[in-house]
Amino acid sequence: MPARLVALHPARGSSRAVAGECWIESDITRIGAAADAELRIDQVEPLLATVRYRDGQYLVYRRSNQALLLGGRALPLNEPIPWPPGLILAIGDRLSLVLTVEANPAPAPRPLVVLADDLVGPAATGWGAWNRRVRQLLVALPILVLSYVWGSSQPAAPRLSNQFAAVQQALEARDPDRPRTRTWRERLQEARLQELGGHAGKAYQIHAKLRDSLLDAKFTAKPALSETEEQVLAFVGEELNRLRGQRSAGW
Repeated sequence: MPARLVALHPARGSSRAVAGECWIESDITRIGAAADAELRIDQVEPLLATVRYRDGQYLVYRRSNQALLLGGRALPLNEPIPWPPGLILAIGDRLSLVLTVEANPAPAPRPLVVLADDLVGPAATGWGAWNRRVRQLLVALPILVLSYVWGSSQPAAPRLSNQFAAVQQALEARDPDRPRTRTWRERLQEARLQELGGHAGKAYQIHAKLRDSLLDAKFTAKPALSETEEQVLAFVGEELNRLRGQRSAGW
């Protein structure tokens, strides 16, 4: 089981109730009120803090002017502070977070939903295997037909393929000040190939690492993110949300 951020309410006092949890799936976890934050908390700054996994430990960065207390000590702004498991991060008087780690502390994605038919080995042949393929075809055929009809009747609607092509085209323009953009383009291509090959889990992990790299560049690298890189960051966030919808609610 990987690391988790468990939200406790109230923040102080002898009686605490678990208000929710955030599964740490990638090297950078954002905390705040923004819609794309991994741990979303209402009525705080859009980006309150980020948690980063590095060299076997977790570091927390305060990213806003709101005071945060880790183990009773105030966090400085934009400085990495080690966050040991079990130490409480207080967010005002109404909510606190605790980092829990079981076994391997490294971030790990939630498992993908595995259908029973996917568990059938390659040796399955005969009537059972043929029946399974027929059922898959009967399910897929109407979906493909509806997708084609809907797509042809709404040419102006944004499609995933069009978004991907637009991002790839934007990244083709070489920027001598930002040679890292070539890496973004290659990773997006790799993720798309993995998904087309039926490896949605690998595609998810590639997008998560790309998002971590973009966020790292946004906060620490120079020059700052360009408009194209911000577009890539937004696209990667949409891809992660889409792929996350294919995952189960737990182990």
